[in-house]
Formats: sequence, C-alpha cells, structure tokens
Amino acid sequence: MKELEQAVQAWFAKNGESYGARVLAILRPHEDNLEYVQDKREINSLRGEDPEASLQETWLLVGFGRDVRMRICLNDIRPAFQRNGKRAVDGFLREAMSYRLQMDNIAGDLEEYHTAEEYLILRVLPEEKISAAEDDLILRRIGDVALVLYCDMGSQAGMYRSFRVKRKMIGRWRMSDEEILDAALKNTCRKYPAVIYEHWQDYVQRNENFTYPEESGDLGDDLVLTTECPVNGAIAMFYPGIADDLRRRTGEVCIVPTGMDEVNIRRLEDLQPAKAVRALRELNREFADAKLSELLWVFDRDGHAEPFVFG
Repeated sequence: MKELEQAVQAWFAKNGESYGARVLAILRPHEDNLEYVQDKREINSLRGEDPEASLQETWLLVGFGRDVRMRICLNDIRPAFQRNGKRAVDGFLREAMSYRLQMDNIAGDLEEYHTAEEYLILRVLPEEKISAAEDDLILRRIGDVALVLYCDMGSQAGMYRSFRVKRKMIGRWRMSDEEILDAALKNTCRKYPAVIYEHWQDYVQRNENFTYPEESGDLGDDLVLTTECPVNGAIAMFYPGIADDLRRRTGEVCIVPTGMDEVNIRRLEDLQPAKAVRALRELNREFADAKLSELLWVFDRDGHAEPFVFG
C-alpha cells in the first residue's frame, strides 16, 4: 500500500493543479488523525458502519477550493495498480477528476427545479447507510429501507454514477419533499426500466459481478426483479405498476430483498416465511456490502411495496 500511496501523491504533484485539486490527507486503518476525524465518521456512516469505529480501508482526501472535498478509497485502485503500476493510477485518477468536474457542472443545474428535473432519481438503501446524514437528505423511509434523492450522472461500462442531493442544494425549489420524491421515482422508472428474469441463472449470465447464492437455496429459483442497469436494481420493487405486472405473471407475490441491485420474487402461496427469513439473513451475513433489508416484502392492494408481517 505504501508504494500505491507514493504513486498517488506523485500523480497529484504533477497533475493536481490542472484540476484545481490537492491531497489533504491519507486516512489509514487504525490510525488516528484528529484533524480529519469528521471525514472518518462520514466515510463510516456512508458504508453503514459505526461512525466511531476504525476505518477498514485506506482513504485519500482530495481538496478543491476552500471546502469541497472528494474521498477516494485507495483499496479500489490497488488491484489495478498491482497489475499495471502507475498507468493504472493515472487512468483511475483522471477518471475520478473528470467525474468531480462533471458533478460540479451538474450541481449548478440543481439550483432551479426546471433544470434539475432530468437528473433526479431515487436510490434504495438500507436505513443504516443514511441515518447519520438524514437531516441533510430528501428521503422516504419504508420499513428498514429508505428511498433517497440522488442526482443521476448516467451509467458507463456497467457502472452507475450518481451523487446524493443535499437539502442545501435545492433551496429555491417550491415543492414539498413528497412531490420531489414522487417526481424522482417516475424519472427513475423511465430512465432505468424494470427487467424481470425467469431464473437466477439468467440474471447471473447477464451480470458477471453477481455471485449466485448457492448456500441460500431456500431463496428458490423464482423470478428476479431488477433494472436494465442492475446497480440500484432493487428500486424496481417501488415502481408504479410493477405489482400488476408481477401479479399477472404469477399471482400474489412476496419480495425477498436479496440485495440493493435485485430482489427475488416468490409466489406468496408457496412461501415458507420463517425459512425464507433465515435464508435472507444468511445471505446478508455472507454479502454484507450488498445487504438491503432484513424483512420480507409484499404489495398492498394499491400496489405499494411494504414489509410483510407474519406469524
């Protein structure tokens, strides 16, 4: 990791000025840095971890201007660096700086709703990933998840690029949170249409990064619901009309939230709730980074997804 840190710092010494960027600090696991303790807390909160816990990875803090910061996880660069050395660092950081500049350009459009509308989407997250920042965000809580307002930057090479819209960015909008969230959900549905796969294997073949939950066979080999760009695909369970589509296919259904990128759809009459919950919790332990919910879900009579109460 030390060689990677040196390569990153050398890159910024050579190229940082052209992007208006500079290295503020490198935050390492189990290493105290009181000047940047708030950054450490925010990183942990975003990853669903205890804000006061030690960092699990090494993070680069990059500054732009007076108070704009960008955080880059150096562990994300490490595999490519081990294969391709400084060329990998150059490619990664140039893309990151380009992403930052694009964010700044779009952020200017967020001041007025009519210019922001096309970018607005919702992402579905487990509530522990947003609790620390809740006051700054526009969101809707349902069960143990939250639909959070994001600014969409499009998908590229299967990667989903977006950033959270903070309340201070939309001060001029004369709309309630509910109006904003409803509009963003419709926008998400339009930009990232729902896709229903007949079998897990079909989904896996289309998404090489997905690991089939072989140890969780109790989840069954039923339908998989996601979106055309599967990152954030679980949002499809909240799309208008999706309940009717699924009921026409298979009758009343139960939703097993296998991750943030997809959900498993089971026939409600075939469901063994206690067994499915055990399998879901086992899956969440095995793939903690992808965890969305600990609950089973159903559609109410109006077609809205809600937690399933049984027993």
